[in-house]
Amino acid sequence: MVAWMKESEDSPLDGGNAGFVWNKFPELDVNTWEYDKFEDPTEAHSLPLIIPLAAVQCQISHGTLDHTDPPMWITTTMNRYPTSLHGIGLGDMVDQEIL
Repeated sequence: MVAWMKESEDSPLDGGNAGFVWNKFPELDVNTWEYDKFEDPTEAHSLPLIIPLAAVQCQISHGTLDHTDPPMWITTTMNRYPTSLHGIGLGDMVDQEIL
């Protein structure tokens, strides 16, 4: 089962102390997420809890930005070639006939 992390609305990647570093490398697809928060799977717009293996595009690595207030999770794709997961949703998976 997949627990979908909740995207952070207040990202240091948009500026701030950490943003200037990661913005220079968009190919790393660095994103921030609310610390220890997940999307509610019962909401109508939520992504599925179980996805087919064909829907997996790459692995991600995540860590914690504990120097921010509040702390945040930070992720990057672990792929040999640049992969962006930003904005991919259930509709995109359906359009690509993955689900």
